[in-house]
Amino acid sequence: MGFDESFDRKSGIGASESYAAENECIELWQTKLGLKEEFTGNEATELGQETEAINLKIGCRKAGIKLKSINEETRRHPQHPGIFATADAFGTAEINGREEEVIIEAKMVGVNRARHWGDPRDGWDAIPEYVQTQVIQQMAVYDVWYAYVSLLLGTKVVVYGPLIRDLERERAQIKKTLNFIDKIKNRQEPPIDDKPAWKKYLSDKFKEMRRITKKGNAETNRKILRRCELSELLSDLQKERDTIDNYLRAEIGDMESVETPMGLATWRKNRLGNRILKVKRKKE
Repeated sequence: MGFDESFDRKSGIGASESYAAENECIELWQTKLGLKEEFTGNEATELGQETEAINLKIGCRKAGIKLKSINEETRRHPQHPGIFATADAFGTAEINGREEEVIIEAKMVGVNRARHWGDPRDGWDAIPEYVQTQVIQQMAVYDVWYAYVSLLLGTKVVVYGPLIRDLERERAQIKKTLNFIDKIKNRQEPPIDDKPAWKKYLSDKFKEMRRITKKGNAETNRKILRRCELSELLSDLQKERDTIDNYLRAEIGDMESVETPMGLATWRKNRLGNRILKVKRKKE
């Protein structure tokens, strides 16, 4: 289901943004403050929307869900208006001998993200965390106790559920989201992390440079020393890896590969005719 275009996304955090909010994503922070263009979709999201109807139809049939409606409304949390959600669909299903109202979230994934999904019998644990947070927020906003995720995976539909509402986890997620919303309101930057988005943000923020050297504090001194240590360590590790690679190339010689009980090293030609070394550990 596409987001309600009449709804002001900058007024809070939507369910699809919940994972980024919980992890205090600098890109989402920028977007909400109007410092960065909002993501409006791509070919993958378009495919997801175009296949949603058939996904829901097959998923509901497999799970025994009676589809009531495709949702068209974005709704705010009853106690926290800065938190909102747009569930894909609503239905009813027999759970523990009772007919219950359920949310159905339709997802489509490609080859790369298919590995993020586990066996449906594992319930919540089988679903990637970035989808879990979305469904948790939907259940909180619409006050629904059960949910299903209908996953279009290649040429088949896999259904996860019923997923039972976890109030303790819901409260913890809402608390983190509200803290992130406060950071946006106060224009307080999230904690710096290792994401490339931070490098881009700081580069843009400090485009103009004053030729002045400032005095750093004790924490800055520790960071500089640790950075130097890591650079030296990485250099030594790279040299060790290069030496091992050359040893393996010599060991393989004019063969294709060498195998041990723990791993496999392959030295073969690529499409350009160059010999490329690949090393992998065997699965236990």
